[in-house]
Amino acid sequence: MDWLRSATVFALEPSALAFLAADKFSEFMREESQLAMRIMERMSTVIRNASARIVELSTLGANNRIHAEILRLGLEKGVEKDGKIYITPVPVHNEIASRVSTARETVARAMNDLARKKIVTREVHIRAAAFGFRAQRGDTKSGREPSSAA
Repeated sequence: MDWLRSATVFALEPSALAFLAADKFSEFMREESQLAMRIMERMSTVIRNASARIVELSTLGANNRIHAEILRLGLEKGVEKDGKIYITPVPVHNEIASRVSTARETVARAMNDLARKKIVTREVHIRAAAFGFRAQRGDTKSGREPSSAA
């Protein structure tokens, strides 16, 4: 089978890359069932996350997408200490804006609003102060704000 495929890769440092022809990849997957299962599990995760992002982009307003992204960053990269989640390094407004398809200024306003409500503080890192991320795990996909944050 000759499947159409494409990839774009940006190396952050000097790297060695390899190419595996489609027929050799198929053969390898048939012979290495454990690896094939791990690849399928990873692809399922990628598809699930992409689907959730598509739903967020098509159903949530900009502020809710920003809130969901901050929660997601806390769950993925945050470190819990004293009942708070610390995200280090501080996410740059431009990066958040590009991830949620909005303007940097919208992110700045949303972050300032969260800071006024004492939900986050910006120091050397972002600290989620008003609620624990574990209690909000189900809300990260819907983008709903926790009721205590209102």
